[in-house]
Amino acid sequence: MKTRKSVIFLVKFALISVTIYLGIAFGLLLSQSPISLDNISTISFDTTTGLASNKDIPLTTYTARDGTQLGFRHFSNPKHDAPLVLLIHGSGWHGGSYTKIAEFLAANGDFEVLLADLRGHGPNPATRGDVSYIGQLEA
Repeated sequence: MKTRKSVIFLVKFALISVTIYLGIAFGLLLSQSPISLDNISTISFDTTTGLASNKDIPLTTYTARDGTQLGFRHFSNPKHDAPLVLLIHGSGWHGGSYTKIAEFLAANGDFEVLLADLRGHGPNPATRGDVSYIGQLEA
């Protein structure tokens, strides 16, 4: 008898919980009316790609602690106190893929920008995706 009362209690509890949940869901659906998106401005990246030139920015290299040559592209800003933005590329490409946005940020956003070529990427890639020892992560 005690088991039957427990089952009835659980069924009632579940039905009440589902009813409350659905009531709240339908109440929210009915209380919200869709808004027109015609007059809302959205983010557009057309300006960042359209304004930048397609010139090839020279790759500057430096020697890491383990002797590996790593490269980066630098977009300076005439302001000496401009904040530095470091753009990191994805796993299958190199820093040159972000030259347009870097030019835009340096010219219009008052930033100094560095595009780094990660280890194993760039014009002379070595082994990709792994490091031989922990010290390579610090370079």
